[in-house]
Order: sequence, then structure tokens, then C-alpha cells
Amino acid sequence: MSETTSTSDKGGFDQTALSVLRLGGILLAVYCCFKILAPFIPLVLWGAIIAVAIYPLHLKLAARIGNRVKLSATLMTLLGLMILTGPVVVLTRSSSRCCWDEKPIPRCWSYCWVRLAA
Repeated sequence: MSETTSTSDKGGFDQTALSVLRLGGILLAVYCCFKILAPFIPLVLWGAIIAVAIYPLHLKLAARIGNRVKLSATLMTLLGLMILTGPVVVLTRSSSRCCWDEKPIPRCWSYCWVRLAA
């Protein structure tokens, strides 16, 4: 009877140690996943905020065009892309002309800074 008791005690310790190791591995994996995904958390939160804020406009647009939800989503997506890419295009075009002149950029930047500082 003493052999059975010592065997079950040893098995209980092995199971406890194995459980602790598994839990530690899971916690380590969750920590590593969090460290990898941490830079994207603010972007996802802003995406959720924008989606919640724009959803009523999407519903109104869908109702206005005859309950065409897919067309409304497409139009909202195109509008969002125009809002995002519009300033990029304007900045790209304005930076190609240095200081509102038609001079090429490489020899113009130093001239621009001197001209703007004066």
C-alpha cells in the first residue's frame, strides 16, 4: 500500500509541474503576441471609432439609393479613399515644384530655405 501512495504522489507532482510549464508557455506566447501586435492596437481602435461614427451615414446613403447596401459601402469606401489620397496628391505635386518655382528640387532646396528664412 505504501508503494501505491508514493506512486500517486509522484504522478501528482509530475502533473502539477507539467501544468505549470504549459501555463508558462501559454503566458509567454500571449506576451509575445501582444508585443508583436501592440503597434497596431491604436490603428484598430481608430478604425473601430471611425466605423461606428460613419455607420449611420452609410445607412442613410443606402436608404437614399434604394436600400443598396453594397453600392453604399462601395461609395463610402471610394469617398474615404479620396479623402485619404487627396492630400497626398496635393503634397506630392506641391513638393515637385520647389518654393512655387519651376526649378528642379536638388538645387532648389537650399534656395528655398534661405528664401523662407529671410
